[in-house]
Amino acid sequence: MLNHLLKKSTPFSYIIASIALLLMSTVAQAAPANTAPKTLTERLNQLETAANNGNLEAVRSVYSQNFSAESGLNVETLTQKLEQLWDTYSRLDYQVELQSWEREGDAIVAETVTRIRGLREIQGKEAFLDARLRSRQRFRNGKIVSQNTLEESSRLYIGSAPRVKVNAPNEVEVGEEFNFDVIVREPVGNDILLGTALEEAVTSSKYLAPQELDLEILPAGGIYRLGKIDRPGERWLSAIIVRDDGITLISERVNVISPMSALSNSKPTD
Repeated sequence: MLNHLLKKSTPFSYIIASIALLLMSTVAQAAPANTAPKTLTERLNQLETAANNGNLEAVRSVYSQNFSAESGLNVETLTQKLEQLWDTYSRLDYQVELQSWEREGDAIVAETVTRIRGLREIQGKEAFLDARLRSRQRFRNGKIVSQNTLEESSRLYIGSAPRVKVNAPNEVEVGEEFNFDVIVREPVGNDILLGTALEEAVTSSKYLAPQELDLEILPAGGIYRLGKIDRPGERWLSAIIVRDDGITLISERVNVISPMSALSNSKPTD
C-alpha cells in the first residue's frame, strides 16, 4: 500500500519548481511594491488569474517565445508541466504578492512571493499541497524573458500526516557542512515513524518523474542529517515521513555556490 502511494503520488518538489516559473523577483536598490507601474501589476494579476483558472493560453501569452530559466525550462516545457499539475490537483489556489521592482535598461525586474495551495485525492486519502516561493522575473515589452528562483519550499500532506518543523539552508558553499532536519511537531507516542531524506539536482527532466524511496525507522521523532555538496548548482533537499495514518513530504531548494562566488557577493565592511 505504502509503495503504491509513493509511486502514485507526484514528486511535489518538481511540481512546485514548474509553478515557480509563474511569478517572481529581488534586486539591490529595488523600489517598493506600491510604486510599481500599472503595466507590471496588471501583468502579474493577469498571470495569477490565468493560473487560478487553468487557462494555459493566457499563461503562455505572458511569456516571450525566447523565455529562458534555470534548470533548462522554456515556454514549451513550462506549459507541459503546468498542464500536468492542473490535471493532478482538483483544486488549486495561487496568491501572488509583489515585493519590489526596479528598472534595468529597457527591462523591469520584479520580486514576488507566491503561495500555492492545492487539494487532490490519493487512494481515498486527502492530499494537501502548500508551497511558498520567492523569485525574480525580468519583463521586457510586457513579456517575461527570464526568471530566477530565490527561495522555494513545499509541503505535501497525505491523510492525517504529521506536521513538521524544517531546518534547511537557502544557500551554502561547495563543501560546506549544513544541517537538514525535519522534526515532527506533535508527540509521537507509540507511533512508529518511517522516513528518509535525499539530495538531488534541480533539472527539467526530473519534473513530475516518479521515484522510489528506501525508508528507515526514525526513533528520534524526525530526520536529522548533516550534509555536504561537492559541486555548485541548484539542488533539492527532500524528505518523507510516514506513519500508519499519513505521509508528509518536504522539499527545500538550496543554491550551492563556489567560495569565489561567495567572496564576490559579499559586501565590504566599514
